Amino acid sequence: MARDGSWTTEMDNQPSEPASDTGDLGDITRSSKAGDCELEAVVHDLRDRMMRLEQHVIKTEKVKLLIFCHDLKFLLV
Repeated sequence: MARDGSWTTEMDNQPSEPASDTGDLGDITRSSKAGDCELEAVVHDLRDRMMRLEQHVIKTEKVKLLIFCHDLKFLLV
């Protein structure tokens, strides 16, 4: 650790290393596109789940409201 106790100072003083060879740029592009497709699928799935959960919550709240109104009606009679 650096004398001032900061690990960032120590990291700043380290010599930079050359980047390793990443291979064919086409491989990176294909991998990136595949990752994007997977990410879009996950986002789409999560949106669908959220929509179903919201609909369930709305339905549940409507039922609770109907029960409350029904109970209230009997209290007022």
